[in-house]
Amino acid sequence: MGGSSIARDPREVRKNIGVMLHQPMLYADMTAMENMIFFADLAGLKNSRRTCERLLLQVALDPGSIKRVRSYSRGMLQRLSLARALITDPP
Repeated sequence: MGGSSIARDPREVRKNIGVMLHQPMLYADMTAMENMIFFADLAGLKNSRRTCERLLLQVALDPGSIKRVRSYSRGMLQRLSLARALITDPP
C-alpha cells in the first residue's frame, strides 16, 4: 500500500489509511478545528493548521467556528469525520 509492505512496515502502511466509521469518533466538547488538530497531532503531522483549515473548507465546514461538535447535525458530523479521515492524505 502506497509503496510499502504491510508485512515489513505495518506502521508506514497505517499512515496511508483513512477511516470513516458509521459512529463519528469525535470529541463532542471540542470545535471542528480542535478535533482536526488533535487527530493531526496523533498522526504525527507537523504544522497542520493550514491542512486542517483546507480540509474543513473542502467539506463545507467553517474552520473558525466556535461551535462545539456536540451541536452539529448528523450531516455535519459525517463531513467532519470525512475531513478527519483525509488528514493523513491517504492515496
